[in-house]
Amino acid sequence: MHDVYYQETLVSPRTAADCIEAAGTVLLEIGSRPVVESWRVSADLGSILATRAFVGLFCPLSWLPVVVTVDVREVDIREAPGQRALVIGVGDRLPFQGIYLGRGRYKKRCQQVALLVRNEIDAQLGSIDQR
Repeated sequence: MHDVYYQETLVSPRTAADCIEAAGTVLLEIGSRPVVESWRVSADLGSILATRAFVGLFCPLSWLPVVVTVDVREVDIREAPGQRALVIGVGDRLPFQGIYLGRGRYKKRCQQVALLVRNEIDAQLGSIDQR
């Protein structure tokens, strides 16, 4: 369970395999090691150790440990059948619950990562269309 969480959604007509491939590519490009599990791609960013050593209030936002998940789901829209929804979720991955100090920094980091991943996946899927 995440104490801080942010979510973005993207809808695409591409196949589920294309969506999973694009999500994995984007997560790899931003410096993580993506793990693919069926229709879900997840990856960890940041460092728990570095955050503890430099106190999360003073370290760069990019050091804050977050987990990114991209779930690919079929969308049942009568007007546009065959669509896929990509749900991009970003949450803290601290080993203890409850962020009291620096909560705003975590919210900002989660939002930044979710928007970045959504925009990059959208660009990747667009480049697949152009092939």
